[in-house]
Amino acid sequence: DPDIIVDGDLALIDQAEGTVAFLDRNVPMLGTHCEMWYTLTHDKPVFVVSPNSLFHPWVRYIIRHSDGQGFESWFDFEAYFRGV
Repeated sequence: DPDIIVDGDLALIDQAEGTVAFLDRNVPMLGTHCEMWYTLTHDKPVFVVSPNSLFHPWVRYIIRHSDGQGFESWFDFEAYFRGV
């Protein structure tokens, strides 16, 4: 049931301090993009890990306006939060 899936995902975002999204422009990810937008509209940061999608205007907009951050790899993401 799509309502159960989406309502459950949105409830988890409501409980979280922000969202971490992995994007690959070669893989369709409609739900991930919707979750990023939902997070932005609820004043929470969006952190995006992507080797090939950080250039996209919508991705850059969401990162910037959510006070999030973009990373090209999981290594960069981890280093950012470890303060390396």
